[in-house]
Amino acid sequence: MRHRKMLLELSMVVLCATPGVAQKKPAAPAPQVDPAAKLQGVDELATQAMDEWKVPGLALGIVKDGKLIYVKGYGFRDVEHKLPVNTDTLFPIGSITKSFTSLAFAMLNDEGKVDWDKPVRNYLPEFQLHDPVASDLP
Repeated sequence: MRHRKMLLELSMVVLCATPGVAQKKPAAPAPQVDPAAKLQGVDELATQAMDEWKVPGLALGIVKDGKLIYVKGYGFRDVEHKLPVNTDTLFPIGSITKSFTSLAFAMLNDEGKVDWDKPVRNYLPEFQLHDPVASDLP
């Protein structure tokens, strides 16, 4: 359960909040906040996650409004040779993309933008499986 909380905390760093419902009268402009202040604690969170998950290195990127606003490497990409993680480090992520895809689809389902019970090809017409019979299933 502790690992799930840490993963959720890290996920929250990279996920954007959805806009609120429009108000009838215009809201007062939000006070300007230093972007660096919003990222305070990110380094500690990353290093804490590395310690708890026993990960030798990771890269973190934060995107806001379609723009990369923060990127940093932590730890080592090669522990034996003490080579640090940097912004050009490539990580083999393997099957974890399935989890990312499921999470994204679940969020879209909650927002009513997709339906779990509809075929993938309703949303991605170019979607093809290796087996043409499976691709054509409704």
